[in-house]
Amino acid sequence: MPRFIAVVLLLLLSWPAFGASFPPAELLQELSQRLSKPAECQPHCATIQHLEIKAGAEQIQMQLEVYAGDQSAIPLPVKEGQWWPAEYRLDGDSNPVLMRDSQGILWILVSEGQHLLELSGPTSVRSQLDLPLPLSPARIKVISEEWVVNGLDENGVPEQQLQLIRKKQVEAGSGESLEPGVLPPLLEVTRILHFGIEWSVDTHIRRISPPGSPVTLNLALLPGEAVITSGLEVDSGSLQLRLPANQSELTFTSKITPVEQIILSASDDKRLSEKWQLDVGPVWHIDFEGLPVIHHQDSSGAWLPTWAPWPGEEVNVNISRPIAKKGNLLTIDKSMLEVTPGRRVTDSKLSFELRASRGGQHKIQLPSGAVLRSVKIDGVAQPVRQSGGTVSIPVRPGKQKVELNWRNEQGIGLVYQTPAVDLGVESVNHSIQVKPGEDRWILFLFGPSMGPAVLFWSMMVIVVLLAFILARIGTTPLKWYHWLLLGIGLTQASLFGAVIIVAWLLVVGQRDQIATSLENDNIYNLTQVAIVILTVMALQSLFDAIRFGLLGLPEMQIEGNHSSSQVLKWYLDRAGMVPDSSTLISVPLLYYRLAMLAWALWLAFALLGWLKWSWRVFERHGFWKRSGPVLKIRLRRKNAPTDDKDKDPQ
Repeated sequence: MPRFIAVVLLLLLSWPAFGASFPPAELLQELSQRLSKPAECQPHCATIQHLEIKAGAEQIQMQLEVYAGDQSAIPLPVKEGQWWPAEYRLDGDSNPVLMRDSQGILWILVSEGQHLLELSGPTSVRSQLDLPLPLSPARIKVISEEWVVNGLDENGVPEQQLQLIRKKQVEAGSGESLEPGVLPPLLEVTRILHFGIEWSVDTHIRRISPPGSPVTLNLALLPGEAVITSGLEVDSGSLQLRLPANQSELTFTSKITPVEQIILSASDDKRLSEKWQLDVGPVWHIDFEGLPVIHHQDSSGAWLPTWAPWPGEEVNVNISRPIAKKGNLLTIDKSMLEVTPGRRVTDSKLSFELRASRGGQHKIQLPSGAVLRSVKIDGVAQPVRQSGGTVSIPVRPGKQKVELNWRNEQGIGLVYQTPAVDLGVESVNHSIQVKPGEDRWILFLFGPSMGPAVLFWSMMVIVVLLAFILARIGTTPLKWYHWLLLGIGLTQASLFGAVIIVAWLLVVGQRDQIATSLENDNIYNLTQVAIVILTVMALQSLFDAIRFGLLGLPEMQIEGNHSSSQVLKWYLDRAGMVPDSSTLISVPLLYYRLAMLAWALWLAFALLGWLKWSWRVFERHGFWKRSGPVLKIRLRRKNAPTDDKDKDPQ
């Protein structure tokens, strides 16, 4: 029994410590987060499903059907200085919870569920009331015989603000109250008339007065004007425009039927400040009478006559086509012929930019045997076919880009000439571009003066001169034809490698003369080391030259007009109806491979003889002289005796 009492007392003493540690802090924090978690519908838990407004001459009543998914505060459609309710009823309760924020918006607290909110208050003597809608209702119904409502469409869907305008002015009684002045909105209407191939009008409406009130505007259209911007209403030749309270600009576009005369009349609406501008294309000529022009050009210097009329003023604009002058109806500003010859066929593309003052058909004569593949105008494929060798291209007034693709059943040969195309008119800025491919060895090029040239043959003249000069030095066993063959192969290698090889041969040839003139053994040994290093570099350069010659592409030094061996470009600033052609003389790449193989075989046999000669020269006078202290430097005092064992071996 005493033992049981001791256990019970021990448990009682330890219970406060256990209770103090439960529940743990993590569990409390998780519980706090769950309890303070906002509703999933936040921040849009409340909506106004329906708003009914009964507006009388002196009293306005509102009924709002509100639904809340959680306890929320909703803003009311009231504004101080416009209309402020005197009574509030929420589900029959005349003392709801209201709050007014720093921006003057009145809020009411509603609980979860469906509610009916009733507001009522006097209208004073104002002729216009602007009611904001911070929380837009789904549908609004207005019942009134005293007021005109703006800001609703035909289905009762509201904008961001309602505007009530009194139909009849309230008579002020005995000077007891005065109606506050309401400034009407001020708008700037800019109309730009474009007279080109098609006529159009761009209208830009900008609010000059401060925003805050919606605007309803009836804007008269020009005769024959048809609005093409969607979402706008046209009634009896006038455009019905609604500018919401928070909108400051509105732009729309319309088409207009071409006529000989247009009368521009300014509206009598005092709220409008109008501006007219005429953008006239080169195919039209205009004269105008009436109101003088305030500006003839825009900021960029383009001709853009501008008027700023007052209400009721007019301008008569007479439009006519300019009288045609004699000259070419079509001009080619730029043309390019791109040729890609293959082994059996040649693909060609002719692209050019033309300007025409009148529409019609333009004929292009393709070369003999050409088969048209496609025609594109401004990047769009056209169903154009060739008739014989002629292609008729539809041309419209103005600028356009034309592209023709065709194929010839003739490939590239020893002598290849670019196809001759009859453009139909003279051209300027004509370019020819040929892509011969990597399987051709280009030998000669002919064509317009501004084009590529094969500089390899000019380099060969220098190689021949150097071969005779080096042969006359006489220090090497190489004859002039040896130097010539070596130089021909080295033209395909790098210039640095060619210089190393020639320097190696000359240094080895001068080695006897250098060795006999050196009295210092150390310098002699350094010269031997330099010859070894130069020999290794020369052999590496010869190996690279053989590798590049057998595996690489011919380096014919093709330069001029940004050309290369893969792309050949010629240019003519002025060309006739049939531009000059270009000519290529080339052979298959196999001939280059065989030539380099023959050169490599000759070099291999010649190199054996050169190496034997260089070895005999290198070992003459000894490989290494050890009479001098090369690896060991002894420091001794002046007049100090020396032992025989310290003497260098003879």
